[in-house]
Amino acid sequence: MSSSVQEVEAVFAVASVEDLERVPGLLREEAVFLSRPTLRRVEDFYVDTSDRRLMRAGVACRLRRTGRTMEVTLKALNPIRKGLATRTEWTERVRGIALRFPLAFPDSQVAERVRPLLGRRRLHLLFRVEQIRRIWRVRTVEGDEWLASADRVRWVAAGGRSCAGLRFEVERITGSQKRFGKFARIFRSQDGFSPSERSKFEGGLALLGEKVPQFAEKRAWRIQERDTYGRAAQRVMGRLMALLLWHTPAAQLGLDPERLHALRVSVRRLRSALGWWQEALPEALVLDLKADLQWIGHVTGHARDWDVLLGSWSDLKERGERERGWEKLEKIVRERGERARREACLALFSRRFQFFLKRVKCWEAKGCWPVADGSAADRPVGQEAFHRLKEQFRKVFRCAKRLSRDSPPDRYHRVRIALKRLRYGLEFFEPLLDKSFRDLRKDLARFQDLLGEHQDAVTAVGRMRDMGPAAEASIRFWKRRAARARRRFRKEWAKWTVPKRVLRMVRL
Repeated sequence: MSSSVQEVEAVFAVASVEDLERVPGLLREEAVFLSRPTLRRVEDFYVDTSDRRLMRAGVACRLRRTGRTMEVTLKALNPIRKGLATRTEWTERVRGIALRFPLAFPDSQVAERVRPLLGRRRLHLLFRVEQIRRIWRVRTVEGDEWLASADRVRWVAAGGRSCAGLRFEVERITGSQKRFGKFARIFRSQDGFSPSERSKFEGGLALLGEKVPQFAEKRAWRIQERDTYGRAAQRVMGRLMALLLWHTPAAQLGLDPERLHALRVSVRRLRSALGWWQEALPEALVLDLKADLQWIGHVTGHARDWDVLLGSWSDLKERGERERGWEKLEKIVRERGERARREACLALFSRRFQFFLKRVKCWEAKGCWPVADGSAADRPVGQEAFHRLKEQFRKVFRCAKRLSRDSPPDRYHRVRIALKRLRYGLEFFEPLLDKSFRDLRKDLARFQDLLGEHQDAVTAVGRMRDMGPAAEASIRFWKRRAARARRRFRKEWAKWTVPKRVLRMVRL
């Protein structure tokens, strides 16, 4: 049986064995219950294809052997920030694996997700991790439950090189993430415990002289002042399409909601870019791209709506807003979210999407995008940037001025779309703008987040209304969140100080 979990973990590098022995005492200061330690010897085998296809899709693949038990895990490669790791894991017990490399992906439910991405490629051993772990179950005064482990770790590369280290890890099982973060900050202040900058997987990659792949920016994508409007369009579209290609494998895998969301964001930016640059591109190309991007946004948007609902569940539980039938409702939301994510993944493997990718890769291989014939494409990009930004600023201020407390949700949504388009425009034209305009992006991002929270709440209310009486508490929660987002937006907008240079440009 397989299970997908959102893991939240505090990870610390320990300076010495003496510091590692201090762990039980430090845990007792935070716990009302601390179990006896369980000693466990664990051997992990990290694997990937020869072309690093899984790593490129944003996951690490681990085969874990504990005694006679064997598990396969796919773990999202999210970075550790200030010692806190938040990532999605998909784990399943497997049988009958002979660890002779290269090997086929083990038969499992996980394999059903991975096979379309891997094809017939086989898995090669990258490195193995040998661990001696002392594990405690911890319960705090507030009733939160954690799983703590003091680990002696040894990394062994496929070529025989090795290194060792000491680590202390605490995983949140139940309870408040805010309180867990506070605990992590307390531990960071202890001598001998420093927040780990990399996971065990990244530690093994360092032994191989490798790193987790990252999207690489190119100078050719940056707009130059001497560019024509058409040449600038080529640069911007080239970068955005490269970003979409980068996020596609992880989104197709469908294990981490944030990877699917990253693809949606790149699609949104592309749709916005078509509005800013369409006069520099052939009309037939613009129409085809708009249709394809709208379709991709639609098939991935349904999954994102359910992911937002699932992400809110911890907030609902912390507020104590539980009613009869709550567990059944949570199960329904999770099932529908998983179904929507599977449908999105299937769409991203469909013929239509594959044909879309084929065209994009063809343009990328040529190194340039087609440019429309006509005077607009030949005009200086600075002239076009000034004109188009001016019009979009005016549209944003006109839309926001009409908002009131009783305005329907679609009015707020229109303001959000206008703000988002303006923010993306400032990003596209950033090399041509001075500091006063670049600083505006932070303010616009803040307003966009507030209106995004409002739109998520409105969407959630619509999703929950057909789930019966058990959904009433959730609906009330989302309605309050929508009302709070409205109030905060109007308050922040009313006191926003627009730079004088911007006001002179748009002539408000």
